[in-house]
Amino acid sequence: MMLLGVFLHILLFSKRAIEDRSVFEDYLISGVYFTFHTFRLPAFFVLAGYFACLLIEKRGLNGFMRNRGTRLGLVLVFVGPLMVVATLYASGRTDAIADFEGVVRTGFLHLWFIYYLLILCALLYLFSQIRTSPRFTEFQARAGVWISDPRVLLFASLLLVVAPDFLDRRAMIRISTSLIPDLPLFGFYAIFFLCGILLFRSGKAGLEALTKRAFVLCVVGIVSAQLAFGWGSNLTGGRLRDYLSIIASFFLAVGVIGLFLRLVKNSGQVLKYLVRTSYWVYIVHVPVVWLSLKLWDSLGVPPLVNIAISFFGVVAMSFASFELLVRRTRLFELV
Repeated sequence: MMLLGVFLHILLFSKRAIEDRSVFEDYLISGVYFTFHTFRLPAFFVLAGYFACLLIEKRGLNGFMRNRGTRLGLVLVFVGPLMVVATLYASGRTDAIADFEGVVRTGFLHLWFIYYLLILCALLYLFSQIRTSPRFTEFQARAGVWISDPRVLLFASLLLVVAPDFLDRRAMIRISTSLIPDLPLFGFYAIFFLCGILLFRSGKAGLEALTKRAFVLCVVGIVSAQLAFGWGSNLTGGRLRDYLSIIASFFLAVGVIGLFLRLVKNSGQVLKYLVRTSYWVYIVHVPVVWLSLKLWDSLGVPPLVNIAISFFGVVAMSFASFELLVRRTRLFELV
């Protein structure tokens, strides 16, 4: 999900950094971006909820908060401001933080969802102090199986469509970089974080159900995304389009995870390396993305080729910076 974020940012920024684009290239870039955007962060928060519980089980509540405080809190406080300044400088938008209001509005830029995750982890820590009955524990285990049931996901999507404050006029999930949390958006992602918690509580039964349903979930999610953002991209906003967008988010978020569990039977050295470095790659990639897109555009490289070169080039440079600046330093503990 972190590396997919690099790709999506390249698609998003290419619409500003690349001046000469055809109508076909615009539609292609937008269609791919909208489809991946609708499930990437929801899937991330499902995984975050699952592994938060795993951390608590392995290290206890205090060990969990030390880990989250280090890997999330310290990164936001010390690395976040550096990335904000570097990104705004690379994109030519340093005026965005010319005053205090601009600083609050700009927030952590592309690290804003890490900020939300830190808040969710703090809430999980507090709620985990409360003793629960065995019946409630059993209910959580059953609910972890339900979260991948298509009927439950359709119903949950229907409930959310009456309050789509987390969607913009195009039925896309909004983004908020402000230091003041956007409550509707925060609540939306909190639902997926809770799904990850319930999936963990369900144990093997929840993972098996998710794996079996993965293909159906992905098919329904992809079709819904295309109806909302492909064929329906020229339609005005409405409840139906909002509903299709939310269906795509739920079905693809859990479906992609299930599909991955189904197809990837073991983790080789390459996958382990990607897992270990992806957080760092995501943290540092945005300024480099801007510079890369502008450079190749100034040299007359076609837009789609520019996007491909920029993606692989940015990832390679981020890996190199990990080896040079992180692996053998104290930063390794943070990321």
